[in-house]
Order: sequence, then C-alpha cells, then structure tokens
Amino acid sequence: MKLADLMPEDKYDFRPSPEEMTFREQLLHIADNMTWLSSAYLFAEALAKRTSGVKLSKADMSKILGEAYDLGLKAHERYR
Repeated sequence: MKLADLMPEDKYDFRPSPEEMTFREQLLHIADNMTWLSSAYLFAEALAKRTSGVKLSKADMSKILGEAYDLGLKAHERYR
C-alpha cells in the first residue's frame, strides 16, 4: 500500500515491457489475490466485484487495496 501511495498517479500505467502488466494492473492483481485467498481459504465474505474495463484513479486503487488488506486482516483475526 505504501508503494501504491508513493507512485505518482501519472505513472500508474507504467509497463516495464509490452508483455507485462501495468503498475495499476499489478495492484489490482494483488488486491484480487488477497481477496480470493481471504475468502477461499480463510472463509471471509468476498468483496463485491469491480466493473472491468474501468480505468481507476489512484484514490480508487488505494481504496481497493485497503479494503482487500482489511479483509485479509479480519479473516486472519478469526484464527488467532
């Protein structure tokens, strides 16, 4: 989340090579994996699906990452 915050918004579409995901796509991939792991293996209630194809702002990305992170923490707390 700190890395997402440090990256300037105009660099969110940076792609290290043509076949790689953009920074934005990679962040969404991470958030989706945190959500999937939390719901599939820790039995947390999955977050609502996003509309695909929508270019999300840095603020939107921060919200999505925060929600996925919070879901993981909440799911983890059930097993402490």
